[in-house]
Order: sequence, then C-alpha cells, then structure tokens
Amino acid sequence: MTRVLTRRPLARNSLAFVLWLFSLWYFIGLLTDIFNPKFMAKFLYASSFYFWIFFAMIAFSILLSYFNHWLAAGISFFYFRQMASADARVTLTMSEEGIESQSEVAKVNFPWRAVKRIVHEGNYLIMAISKREAIIFPRRGFNTDSEFEAAYQFAADRLLASG
Repeated sequence: MTRVLTRRPLARNSLAFVLWLFSLWYFIGLLTDIFNPKFMAKFLYASSFYFWIFFAMIAFSILLSYFNHWLAAGISFFYFRQMASADARVTLTMSEEGIESQSEVAKVNFPWRAVKRIVHEGNYLIMAISKREAIIFPRRGFNTDSEFEAAYQFAADRLLASG
C-alpha cells in the first residue's frame, strides 16, 4: 500500500538519484579536497577506505531514490503501534457528502473534496488524502465483490462531481 501512496514517476526517481550523486561527489570532495571527477575516481580506486564509503553511499542513494516505499513502509510499521487507534475497529461509511470514519477513539468526516485520488489496487480501495495519508477500504469489508466494485464506482463518481 505504501508503494501506491508514494508512487513517483521514474524520471523523478532518476532526478533524485542524480542529485544524490552530486551530493555524494561534493561530500567526498570536501573530505579529500579533490573535486575533479577523473582524479577523484583514481583516488577512490586507490583508497579502499574511501571506496567502501563511496560504494555504501551509492547503495544508500539508490535505496532512497528508487525504493523509498520501503522506507515509508518501515516508518509506518514502527509508528503504527504508537497510535491511539492501533488495533481499533474502524467503521467506514461513504455518503453523498463524504466519508465518515468512526471508532472508539475518534469520529472523523472527510468531504469528497479532501480526496485527491482513488486507487483500485487488488484487494483494496485506496483514497489518498495526501502523500502520506489515505482511507483504505479492504475488499474483505464488503459482503460481495459486486459491492466492492459498486463502492469504487460510487467513490469515483463523487470524486468527479466534487471537482
């Protein structure tokens, strides 16, 4: 689910990777006082200590650029248990006005204009509120698959109507 919420185009991930490489080049340049890429490559090849630092930082920048949904999933995994609503039974209701979320912890109403996009992803109906927040309707919360599809169509229609 975090992959769906944090999905970015490949070009943006590639740009982030290039920016990480420039930052890495500058950092190694500050450590070694060598800013010429040709001489820096020779120095890194000759120095095993800096080579392994450079290699580890390249691997780290690849993870941050292309696999950031793993980071988001890890953070949400550790953060979930600290939330008051962890393991609470939540009832979600869609209406013409919006989506109502009710549990023993809180009752929240989201108008349809708060929903940024709807993603029909396998066994989940994901309604993104922001880049890091979403309302998730699992398929198992519906009696039949046709009810799940009808809920998706209802939400899509309300989202189009809200602009």
